[in-house]
Amino acid sequence: VSMALRPTPTTSNSGIDRHCNGARRARVPLCVIACIIRSPDMYSELLLDHFQNPRHVGELPPPAIAVEVSNPACGDILRLSARFAEERVVEVRYKVRGCTASIAAGSALTEWLLGKRRDELAAFQPAAIEAALGGLQPESKHAAVLCGDGVKRLRAAAG
Repeated sequence: VSMALRPTPTTSNSGIDRHCNGARRARVPLCVIACIIRSPDMYSELLLDHFQNPRHVGELPPPAIAVEVSNPACGDILRLSARFAEERVVEVRYKVRGCTASIAAGSALTEWLLGKRRDELAAFQPAAIEAALGGLQPESKHAAVLCGDGVKRLRAAAG
């Protein structure tokens, strides 16, 4: 048994352990556990494309508006930066620390944001990201909600 699989005081004997031949593991966020257990076809081709080829990754320098939101339940963090000209988003970048769905959702969000007027940001619904990704499994819907939180914060910061 490798050192990583030996029991430690911080590990638990949860249901995931039974799926790992009884080996004890450190606690892992639920969205990661779901990704391990479910079949590889749980993601749509659209989601996988955004994950493997993310669009608009990075950060924009000032005077771009930058915001950061997080999901305390799973630990995912989304950082958005956008530059407005004539009341429209003309440039946008993102960074995510999170699961596959959150990375793909951030990419889809940047595509949704480009060209939108400030007042159009108020109409954003997480369902737009779900549709852009070809759907999300229930355990991955938090990624679209995180995008919604990011748009709200961006809208508030943009005034």
